[in-house]
Amino acid sequence: MLRLLITLALVYGGASAAGGVAAKDPWPEGGRLAVYMCAEDAMVNGCDAGAATPEMVQAVRRTLEADPRLSDLTYTSPEAMLADSKKLREDNRSNVTPLFDAEELADFEPELSEFGGMFNAVIARTADLVAVDADYPGYPRTPGFPGSWGASVTPRPYWEGKGGDLFVMMCGERAKWSARTCAGGRGAATPAEMRAVEEVLRGLDGGVVYPVSRAFSLWEATEGDVRESLGKPLDPPDFEVTEAHHSEMFMVDLPAAPDPALLDRLIRMPGVLWVQ
Repeated sequence: MLRLLITLALVYGGASAAGGVAAKDPWPEGGRLAVYMCAEDAMVNGCDAGAATPEMVQAVRRTLEADPRLSDLTYTSPEAMLADSKKLREDNRSNVTPLFDAEELADFEPELSEFGGMFNAVIARTADLVAVDADYPGYPRTPGFPGSWGASVTPRPYWEGKGGDLFVMMCGERAKWSARTCAGGRGAATPAEMRAVEEVLRGLDGGVVYPVSRAFSLWEATEGDVRESLGKPLDPPDFEVTEAHHSEMFMVDLPAAPDPALLDRLIRMPGVLWVQ
């Protein structure tokens, strides 16, 4: 619910991730609902009876198909999820730079009993996100479906359809454990420094600039909550993560690779932490 409230505050407040380009580039409408079915080895509330039966799966399907707020309903079977998991492992082995740590995957041997199937549906209207979230609650409460342990509502990502060829991270505050503090222990980038960098970026021919606020970065960092962890309770954090642990950022779509001279100019500008 926290990520929904933050997202909707940005949407209905007339602000994009920047808080200033809504008229030009509003937050995308709608989102998605995922409903997770019980697996044979599921150790979560609502799965004491074991794996969801075909009848349970069909009952959930009928309910979701009858919901006028939902569309494009799909179901991924346990067998398909197992196949996808194995493919991910093989793809990781073949990558020159593995996406996942090889040592972490060494003991990863997925079995069918670990997968319970999953429904996905499109929520067409942003105005329906909170209501759908309430009707299909996540772990540890279940959405009332026998054979299901929970659900997750996710707003449509702001960056969907926006590639992002250039990233400029600004200096953050001197917060404990923050990875955004610039050399010399200086504070966060000033409004004047932000405007100077943005002016350079908006002057790029054919470029489209997407400023990213600290509030948006905090939301992205904290969306991996209990509901996103396949029902496994998360360890409490060692410290509270706030906006102070993040910094402003610019994401830019470019029609071609950025000029090295531009990258050099940006990294030398006051208030810039790194350029990628």
